Amino acid sequence: MTAPARPPAGRRGPISRITSSRVLSTSATNLAIAGGAALGGVMLARGLGPEDRGVYAAVFVWMTYLLALSEGGLNAAVVYFLGKAPGQLGRIVRLALGGVVQQTVVILGLAVGVVLLLDLGPALTRHYLLGFALLVPALVGGVFTAALYGLDLRRWNLARAIQMPVYTGGILVLLLLDAVAVDRALVVYGLSVGVSGLTSVLLLAAARHSAVAGAVEGEAPVERGSLRAYAVRNAAWVVPAMTNTRVDQLALSVTASPATLGVYAIASTWSQMASPAISAIGNELLPRISAETEAEARHDSARIAVRRAAVGGLAVGVVSALLAWPAIHLLFGRNFSESVLLSVALAPAAWGIAVRYVSADVLRGVGRPQTAAAVEGAALLVGVPALLLTGLLANGLAVALVMSVVSAASAWILMRRALSAAAMA
Repeated sequence: MTAPARPPAGRRGPISRITSSRVLSTSATNLAIAGGAALGGVMLARGLGPEDRGVYAAVFVWMTYLLALSEGGLNAAVVYFLGKAPGQLGRIVRLALGGVVQQTVVILGLAVGVVLLLDLGPALTRHYLLGFALLVPALVGGVFTAALYGLDLRRWNLARAIQMPVYTGGILVLLLLDAVAVDRALVVYGLSVGVSGLTSVLLLAAARHSAVAGAVEGEAPVERGSLRAYAVRNAAWVVPAMTNTRVDQLALSVTASPATLGVYAIASTWSQMASPAISAIGNELLPRISAETEAEARHDSARIAVRRAAVGGLAVGVVSALLAWPAIHLLFGRNFSESVLLSVALAPAAWGIAVRYVSADVLRGVGRPQTAAAVEGAALLVGVPALLLTGLLANGLAVALVMSVVSAASAWILMRRALSAAAMA
């Protein structure tokens, strides 16, 4: 009997190719996370219904916004400086933690004060305060996760991926017990983030050997001022970028009924199905391009990354738009049938957001977060007049829709110009 033929040397199966490729493995992780989040979202929507799903969306969108403000660009600074000085892991993490704690006390303190001053009613006030409290472990764990990102991409993917089984499993338990409620769903989310952060701490300890190997004798220590300066420049990008991305739901959270926001949130979630796969390109590129010293290599990497993001985002966006009607009816039920047309209309904005973020990762990776900030700020200036105009002519959904599409499209166009003009300098 002859032995079975072996594959030629050098040829690998699809799973081996994915695990050995930084972009493919990160893309697969992002898609797995998105799939878990989508499954949790389906169960959450069915358990809560449009109105309570809208309440959850309102609290959650403000949580993500405050998370970005409180982190204040320090996580990106950790990734950037670890790309240049991996041997200073401990010092960089300590400096970042000190900054995050200070910013968290100020920003969350102000947010809690605003919530207490507003007449939101006891239930909604409780939801917001609980959500804000759950941001504390997310912010602390985020520093360790960022350090893992800058040091070991595969371990970073593992730390992120572990969050989704915890979250999805928790929502499933609530659904089976017929106990789905806004507060309980928020606690499940907080638990999943805590597990992910703890995993990052453990994996970072295991990855310290690579940081020690990267130490350079006589290397100047990273200074607090340098870390803070990069973080401030990056925060100047984070705030307008997060505003451009979330402004639709932020606006609806204060102008529309919870049921309206619930319908819109489902549409927005489905329209952005391409984002996890596309953002993986920037996830892989940021630490690598931070360590690159040749301008020509940076140019080639940036050009290829943005082209892949544009083509891949377009392809996945078209598929998600075509599948919107059957998928939303099947997964979320007839209560969310109004989400179908909204998700198709939001597809261009979702594509623009995904490509924008890859472009911004290029700019941040070459030490130009201020350029990304200027682009996002310009897009915000374009979007605000559109917001005011549509606010006079239509209802809250039209405001959110136009603002989302205009800001995403203008930011993407400006980002492409900024890449060709500044990123390779």
